[in-house]
Amino acid sequence: MALLRGDLATADDLHERARLLGAAAAARDRSGAPLPPAERGDVDRITAAAAAVLGRAGFEAEFAAGRLLRPDAVDALLRPAAARVPGSR
Repeated sequence: MALLRGDLATADDLHERARLLGAAAAARDRSGAPLPPAERGDVDRITAAAAAVLGRAGFEAEFAAGRLLRPDAVDALLRPAAARVPGSR
């Protein structure tokens, strides 16, 4: 989950992360897969950081928007994020 690390806390990053969390939740719902316990801490930390900056309503709006993203839109969000991760292509 390197793309969802919460150490870059600009508002734009947090909008993006909230949408990605929503997209991931939707994918898990469609597949019937639960959130892996090993990822719970990351999801909770990122959720708290995003809600603190965006406000609870702002976070929920971005999360809901992420749940509606098509796979190609998720890929478009991930491509620029991957460029910010050292060692990624």
